[in-house]
Amino acid sequence: MSVPLPVTNRDVRAHLDYLELPLDVHYSCVSYERSHLTFAERSLLDDGDLLPAWGTWWLTLAAELAYGPLGPALLVKPERDRLGRSRLRQAPLRVSDMIEELASSGFSSTGTFSMIWGVVSAPSPSALLRCAGAVFPVADNAAAALFVDSASRDRLRPWLLS
Repeated sequence: MSVPLPVTNRDVRAHLDYLELPLDVHYSCVSYERSHLTFAERSLLDDGDLLPAWGTWWLTLAAELAYGPLGPALLVKPERDRLGRSRLRQAPLRVSDMIEELASSGFSSTGTFSMIWGVVSAPSPSALLRCAGAVFPVADNAAAALFVDSASRDRLRPWLLS
């Protein structure tokens, strides 16, 4: 389900600060509808767990980005070095890494990672990453912000319409 979340939202801005996206980018935000969840699913969320369907959404998208024609794709994680300076840890996107990310307690806080694709350049950890698109968790991981260029839109339509 699409949800309105302005690009000016703090969670969204934190990711956009290190990305250089194309001018034709399409923004959408998808989430699950809490009112449609079963009691068991609401209990999972209340306990801080990940909904199985939401995990499947992330993992199937990761597989499409990592092994489909939109690559190269990276998993990007903002972090601080020993001196407190911001830097980006970048690694080729792999589904196994996303499984670890989803299982980690770090997924319970917004801003823990971005999956980016169509990477034009992967410069130093402090420079902007030029890419065709990006997806990352927002709203306490209850939603995903997707920035998709026109060339990727048809290929990623199943995830945009979730």
